[in-house]
Amino acid sequence: QELQRLAARRPRVRGEQPRPFDSWFELDVALALASRGLKVSAQVSVASRRIDLVVEGRNWRLAVECDGDAFH
Repeated sequence: QELQRLAARRPRVRGEQPRPFDSWFELDVALALASRGLKVSAQVSVASRRIDLVVEGRNWRLAVECDGDAFH
């Protein structure tokens, strides 16, 4: 609920999105997925990299990169 409240505030200032998200777009995608009952983890470390979002269903896992806002 706190993330939804923060996502709704305006104006959104680049760099002031809640941690661990790298952009407001990333937060919006995570909230949309979570609202559909999916488990979403942000900024997941894999080797020497970070995946923006990892989405998990019952028997599957999906890596999502959110570079649609402004590439960071």
